[in-house]
Amino acid sequence: EELIIQQGRNIAISDTLGTIAHHWRQPLNLLALYLQNIKEELLGDQINREELIQTIDKAIDSLLALSKTIDEFRGVFSIHDEERLFALADVIDEVCAIYRSEMAAYGITIALDLDRSILMNAKPTLLKQLLLNIITNAKESLIEHPVANAMITISLAREGSETVIAICNNGEAIPPEVLPKIFDPYFSTKKELQGTGLGLYMTKAIVEKQMNGTIMAENTPEGVCFKIRLPLSS
Repeated sequence: EELIIQQGRNIAISDTLGTIAHHWRQPLNLLALYLQNIKEELLGDQINREELIQTIDKAIDSLLALSKTIDEFRGVFSIHDEERLFALADVIDEVCAIYRSEMAAYGITIALDLDRSILMNAKPTLLKQLLLNIITNAKESLIEHPVANAMITISLAREGSETVIAICNNGEAIPPEVLPKIFDPYFSTKKELQGTGLGLYMTKAIVEKQMNGTIMAENTPEGVCFKIRLPLSS
């Protein structure tokens, strides 16, 4: 089971690298364009210092965008993460920041409804991993089966002695015969070589065995919703 979880983590890292590549592509293209403009300016008969400075400033902005991406992804899969008290909403914000650019390219909106007072004593990396797995599944479903006004909604609230994280999307429903199997290891509805069937299995293992919570998935009138219930930290 530990080997399966590690395998699932490695696959999640691979998926995340694809997202990083998407984040970097536009700033790198812009940077190449700005450098070409600077070269042409320097090779010309006359140098417009004001335009040159503006182009250099734009190139610096592109470099800062690349640096920001590094900061956003740093520590997402850290193996040295320690248990600590943190605000759940902050981690959700961090994970969503990773996805916003890529989601926008596919016309998918991320909407948040978060109780920012809820704290949790755990390893933030664990929460990031399970959020990444579920959001990635929702993204892929919305891309494969496009809908008007595609949206992923994430809510965070208290219910009695529990914290409830709901990650919902307005995409295609999960077939009733598939729904009971989605957390099974190596079960996947994706085409061969596109799915491993480990993402949701690893998510369930993290929630139940490392965070003492529960997770379930259900079809709703609006689409599909995953609900994670975790004990409130005192």
